[in-house]
Amino acid sequence: IQAKNTNMNTGDGKAHLAEFVPEEFYAARMVHKFEGKSSNQLSLAASKKVAVHKKYSNKGWSLGVCDGRQGYIPTAYFEKIEGEDQFIKWELEKYNKIKFPKPPYDAKACFEYSCPSTSTVAMSIKVGDDLHIPITGAMSIKVG
Repeated sequence: IQAKNTNMNTGDGKAHLAEFVPEEFYAARMVHKFEGKSSNQLSLAASKKVAVHKKYSNKGWSLGVCDGRQGYIPTAYFEKIEGEDQFIKWELEKYNKIKFPKPPYDAKACFEYSCPSTSTVAMSIKVGDDLHIPITGAMSIKVG
């Protein structure tokens, strides 16, 4: 599987995926409405287009991406459509922007961290601290 950051673990029946790349997908159109019954299923209306993962399908279910969401859909509910490369690109860009936002962005700390006293920068992060991440790999902390 081609991904910018591969992180796929399907042991719990859910897909845990890193950023998607268009080469991994084909376009499909729903021929039947599907109402998901669990949080890892993707509810879609009939005639809705969806990007479907080429390799990730099993026992009648396929992984789909639509409107910034991902989940499983029954393989029998859609038909593959050709010539939709731009649609796939747009769908995956929407999904990746929602799931993997690019800096700068602000967040609340959900962990605690302290730099060792031997490091050049003394830092301590507590749960609930405001974090500002201006660029990849950089972080400033506003405590308060």
